[in-house]
Amino acid sequence: MLVLLAVNAGLHVSDNKYANQAGTALWIGSFLAWYATQGKPHEEYVADELGDNYVKKSWGVPLACGVLGIGAFLGLICLIVIAMFSFGTRLTYNNGELYYTSNVNEAEARKLGEFLATLGYFAEKHVTVQLNKSGATYEVRLVVRPGAESDPLTIERMWLLAKSISALVFSDAPVQVHLCDDVLRTLRVVGP
Repeated sequence: MLVLLAVNAGLHVSDNKYANQAGTALWIGSFLAWYATQGKPHEEYVADELGDNYVKKSWGVPLACGVLGIGAFLGLICLIVIAMFSFGTRLTYNNGELYYTSNVNEAEARKLGEFLATLGYFAEKHVTVQLNKSGATYEVRLVVRPGAESDPLTIERMWLLAKSISALVFSDAPVQVHLCDDVLRTLRVVGP
């Protein structure tokens, strides 16, 4: 029976219409064969041996366990997805948001946010920035439009931004500017 189910599952993943029809026919045929050889004789055995003494049990507990199990599984999946896309603690500036990870403190993040705000970075449109620190190097992640990571003018401006942030915000500590997509995946790193 398990072999038939495995074959049937394989047939249903095909793009071929006839393979899918064959899989459906195999599934129905398998079920009817099981019922004729296993299911019906079992029903007759229970009726003969137990008769009216057979106590049917409620489906409530098994169904509740199934629903709770599926709910717990989905909840775990949601937590994993949230953890994967957690950008850190959020600070808001005008039309933008600055996230900072646990590798930096709030004072450092606010100092960067205020610096970027004075440059007008948060004034025009909704922007997302993330501040992280890897070893001694600060990583400023900026969401950029597609293709900006290859634009020479953008890269030159990001070099200047990295040097300015290093000198004016983080006391000459090394700073890298990461040009990122909309989920803060690094597309290009500018800086030392």
